[in-house]
Amino acid sequence: MFDEVTIGAGTVAAGGTSGTAGWTLGERPLWAPEYERTCGVRGYAGEGDGLVAVRDCGSTDHPRLKVQTLDPRSRTPKSTFPLPAGTEYVHVVSVRPLVLAVDDGKAQGGSGVSEFLSVDDSGPRGRLRGRIDAKGGKYGKYTADCPSSEITGCKQLAVDPKAGLLHLATEKPVGSGSDAENSLVSFDLKTGEAKGTVEGTEAGELIPMGLDGSGKVLGYQKSDMFDERGGGVWRLDPAGGTKKQLLQNASETYKVESDMEIGENRYRYAGGRLYLGADEITSPSAGSKAPPLAAVFGRAG
Repeated sequence: MFDEVTIGAGTVAAGGTSGTAGWTLGERPLWAPEYERTCGVRGYAGEGDGLVAVRDCGSTDHPRLKVQTLDPRSRTPKSTFPLPAGTEYVHVVSVRPLVLAVDDGKAQGGSGVSEFLSVDDSGPRGRLRGRIDAKGGKYGKYTADCPSSEITGCKQLAVDPKAGLLHLATEKPVGSGSDAENSLVSFDLKTGEAKGTVEGTEAGELIPMGLDGSGKVLGYQKSDMFDERGGGVWRLDPAGGTKKQLLQNASETYKVESDMEIGENRYRYAGGRLYLGADEITSPSAGSKAPPLAAVFGRAG
């Protein structure tokens, strides 16, 4: 039984507690399901032409994790990066460049992230480039969320591979006297240092969704149940400290949006439309209306 399945460089890699397996996209087996007693693979992450594996060479109580960049056909490690001692879980935020979210078991607020690590995997031994404290550094805590025991699936963040930036939303606004719900901070993956910030909006908390074609951050503004106000989409430029609203949803939609909690579902903005999709299908309780599985928002006309 496989818990996670990913595709990287044309290889389908599956991992789980009982072992791993791999296939080509043409269904040809690359390695058979097998269980490794020592340094077993917890799971894989794939992206474009890259494939990485997370291995645990320790025990349940004392894990010793390492991340390996692999040859996608032979599984031969091209680079190995040992995680700091005390790391309980690691999540792969990005494969190219290699960005990791680690959990030392002391992260607050259920985010599953204590710090972000940027790794140079160009050599046989991975080298730490920059680290970003997620537990309460200069800008406080961040809203980025990673599922506790999964290798992939981190949400509410954005990586710009061309500019070498990691974009994170803060829980509170940066700076005193701001009426915004929160702010967006961009970090240089080479150094871990902040490169720019942009103030959010008073209308609702801003969450990074990804990047547009120009490399600017697309942020989803959450709906407001108290003011019965719909959410929206903004283009954010932390380097210049500016933002521009791209979409404002009607107030009549606030309930639909709030029911599809952004941290637990899928979201995307493309072609001037906002797409929200449920991650799970659940049976409605007796007498209640079934929740929507997906919703699409856009300008009228």
